[in-house]
Amino acid sequence: MKNTGFWGGWLASGRRRSDRVVIMYHSVAESPVIGHLTVTLESFKRQLDYLSRHYALGSVEDVMSDDGQPRAAITFDDGYAHLLDIAVPVLTERKIPATFYIPSGLMGQNIHTSYGATSVMEASDVLNLNNAGFTIGSHSVSHAFLPESSVENVRAELVNSKSELEDVLGMAVPEFAYPKGGYNRNVIEAVNSAGYSRAVTVVSRPVSASDSLFEIPRSGVYQGTSFNRFRFNLSPAGDCYSRLRKLGVQQLG
Repeated sequence: MKNTGFWGGWLASGRRRSDRVVIMYHSVAESPVIGHLTVTLESFKRQLDYLSRHYALGSVEDVMSDDGQPRAAITFDDGYAHLLDIAVPVLTERKIPATFYIPSGLMGQNIHTSYGATSVMEASDVLNLNNAGFTIGSHSVSHAFLPESSVENVRAELVNSKSELEDVLGMAVPEFAYPKGGYNRNVIEAVNSAGYSRAVTVVSRPVSASDSLFEIPRSGVYQGTSFNRFRFNLSPAGDCYSRLRKLGVQQLG
């Protein structure tokens, strides 16, 4: 049956995909463990198939290298323990790299979400992921909303998380993801000062040449993200739509 919806019609027109994208996941499971943040395993596999066909899959650093080759990176926020039994085996089987952003102070404990408490990976799990070839990044110590924290607390969240993860891994941790997507100019400067090389946001669009290494956008995938919408989000039109929507919000504010 021909798809006559807006996203399907736009995709049928043959317009191209964006060359550089970073994908943001939180949870992959058979049931909505964390509400709208949980993507079904079936959807996850279909999305990986699409990305594998159209992009060279690598790290966030690879995507930001802008060498002219279409590149994509898979990322996961929060370090949920259930990813070890569901998402990680799929990635391993398909030899697809991914980055996991870990709140270092919550390893082996629970992270509290609007859907309840959910277990975070143990330090040994994080080490095993790293040893298996996955990338580990920082997600602060306590998953704090940094724009509302004091200067001293922001520095502690950034520096201590980096140090704690480096102690676990025995290697440098150059990547950071802003907890709850919260950042401002002061937080960006603090991330840079703490020794990170790049940081990802929750701004949902493809990467462009003008993007700062400390404000890397990611195309977020959620329970309600249809496959057509997933593809649209990775397109130049999806990028334009996101920018226009942001502009409209700013004007209304």
